[in-house]
Amino acid sequence: MNIPIAIVVGTIFSLIDEKFFGLGFFLGYLASNIVGLILLQHSVEIVLRRKVSLKKMLMSALIYTVVISIVLLEYEELPSS
Repeated sequence: MNIPIAIVVGTIFSLIDEKFFGLGFFLGYLASNIVGLILLQHSVEIVLRRKVSLKKMLMSALIYTVVISIVLLEYEELPSS
């Protein structure tokens, strides 16, 4: 997930000037890693504090990932106009 976010941020930076794509990519990748680590820590705290089932969390993450993947694959198969 980090690389697509970095590409989007790089693309936004490149709208200012094409040579800023690399800087935007780097900053987007760095920011998405930091946010990911914060979210991971937050999730671990929730699991430890509330005794949430790790198996249940992993299953919901797996189902979510499969659904998103199917949606993206279907979207990619649409003919472009």
